[in-house]
This record gives sequence, structure tokens and C-alpha cells, in this order.
Amino acid sequence: MRFLYIIIIFLLIRSISFAQNSGLITGKILDAKHNETLIGVTIVVKGTSYATQTNSEGIFTLKNIKAGEYNIEIKYLGFKTVLKTEVKVIAAQTTNIGTIEMQTASTNMDEVVILGKKPLIDVDKPQTVNTISQDNIELAPSRQLQQIINTQPGVIQSPAGVNIRGGRTYET
Repeated sequence: MRFLYIIIIFLLIRSISFAQNSGLITGKILDAKHNETLIGVTIVVKGTSYATQTNSEGIFTLKNIKAGEYNIEIKYLGFKTVLKTEVKVIAAQTTNIGTIEMQTASTNMDEVVILGKKPLIDVDKPQTVNTISQDNIELAPSRQLQQIINTQPGVIQSPAGVNIRGGRTYET
């Protein structure tokens, strides 16, 4: 029992010492044009695996960052990437980088032309036609004609037999 108490005390002391060697980085991200918070902005500590995203109020918190000086990269789709350099993290303290206003990124595209070649519905052909080619039959995992037909859309296998789209007695 005494050994268990020693292990627990050792783990507590170690976790407290780890917490004292690290700090937090916080801040808020806004859209510069509309002065609105941006949700889901990605904040990355360059050169590390630390990253987070802003919450619904545009606020972010990076936790357990070791004391030191870092570059913070802020990215969001449709906005210019912001690089905040020389952010100093002090052990057991919160470093607030303030409010970052992101500028929209504009991209110019050439004209897009969409041409339609075929009507969506051919009025002259009200039925649907599915063709099974010889290649499809040869590639099918089954050699039974019944099973190959059952893989087609609108074909239903029932105890009464095979029904093809609208061919059952209660469908008119």
C-alpha cells in the first residue's frame, strides 16, 4: 500500500512540473471586412504538431505549448494566410496574441462557359433501356442468367418470380 502512495505522489509531482514548463496561446479571429467572428479558422504553431481551430465566438486556445518563441500561422479558406512571428510563450502563463483581422483573398478566374448538348429528357423515348453487353456478362461473378438480370436496376426477385419495373400485378 505504501508503494502505491509513493507512485501516486511521484506522478502528481511530475504532472505539476510538466504544467509549469508549458503555457497557453489564445486569441480571437475576425473578418476584417465585416468585423464578424470566423468559425473554424485553423491556427498552427509552425515547426510543431500543435494546432487548433476557432470556436463559435472566433476564439482559440493552444494548450501545453512549451516555453519559447514561436511563429503562428492562421489559415482560413477564402482568406489570406496570416503569419504572427515571435510569439513568446512563458511557462505557466497565457500569451494572448490579441484580435487578428483576416483579409479576404480574391482570385480572378477566366470566363466559364457551359454548353448543353443533350436534353435532359428525350420526349420521344419514354421508356428506360438497359443493355447488358457480352463483356459485362463475362466479367460478372455469376454464371447464372437469373443472377445477372437481378443486378440490373428495377429488377426485383420475389418468390413469385422476377418482376421488372412496374410488372407486378398491383402496379399499374
